[in-house]
Amino acid sequence: MASNPKKERAGTTLNARKWRPGREALMLIYFPVYLLLFYLVEHAVTQNYWVSWCPLDDWIPFVRQFVYFYVLWYPLMVGSTLWLLVRDGRAFVRYGCAVILGLTASIAIFFLFPSGQELRPAQVPGNDLAAMLVRAIYAADTNTNVFPSMHVVGTLAAVRAAWDTQSISRRARWGIALLGVLINLSTVFIKQHSALDILGGAVLFAVVDLLVYLPSWRRGRRERKGTAPER
Repeated sequence: MASNPKKERAGTTLNARKWRPGREALMLIYFPVYLLLFYLVEHAVTQNYWVSWCPLDDWIPFVRQFVYFYVLWYPLMVGSTLWLLVRDGRAFVRYGCAVILGLTASIAIFFLFPSGQELRPAQVPGNDLAAMLVRAIYAADTNTNVFPSMHVVGTLAAVRAAWDTQSISRRARWGIALLGVLINLSTVFIKQHSALDILGGAVLFAVVDLLVYLPSWRRGRRERKGTAPER
């Protein structure tokens, strides 16, 4: 069978575009900006805040072992960023836009609507690794700026990106989705957040998803219709 030069050129171009760090990597500039904004809001909101709480919180036990899932948020975010940057530039841009919009909107809400939670136990018993990690998190992170949960926003962005890119297997997508569920649950089991904060983060990301992914889906649909063979 004769080869198709157009398909070969298209495949070559697609592979060449997998690694284009120059343009996409510019989005990484947001990271120090985010750290600065988070630092400012952490020091701005220290008292006179709305207490995030709902009756469900009283039914959720403190389980320090969930901290292992909680800290997996950081490698999930970094891993998603690096993987997409190298393997799928377009998905990386959408993921970056979702993270930037979600985290920036969260910080804006913290400034405009200060929130905090009072769910943490007075003491974290035990000398095991889980207990030490929880105490370290409590010491490093204040109990303010909790609604919506940025942990939830970031996790949902990574899960959404996993289902957006074609560079990973279906099994990997489900694995990331399961990890996302466990990470989000961990925020309430180690008493970093109220269940309301999870709901707030989910609603916020639903809006972000519509803003970022819906236009891309519509554009892709138009392109598919334009390239469909005539009957």
